[in-house]
Amino acid sequence: MTVKKNVNEMLGMIFSDPRYIEIICSLHERELSIPEITAKTGDGTENISQYLDNLVETNIVRTRVYDGEDKFTITDTKICESVLMLKDSLYRVKSTLKH
Repeated sequence: MTVKKNVNEMLGMIFSDPRYIEIICSLHERELSIPEITAKTGDGTENISQYLDNLVETNIVRTRVYDGEDKFTITDTKICESVLMLKDSLYRVKSTLKH
């Protein structure tokens, strides 16, 4: 698989479901555990675990064990910054649309 194809698939995965964006954005400021992510997103633990597995598998998120609990963090802060910048731009575009 080429790098370009792999990156395009990763982008497709991230934008295929808003929960990926919520998880990535929740990890913007610091690493979090699954219970902390579920508290921020309002989604169930099992669902969050599945999304995190996909994000870890694609190396967008990494995990480590701290005090017996898995902690998750973004592998590159530019990923989250880019998503947040895109969201901000889309909010601005939407706010200029006539209703």
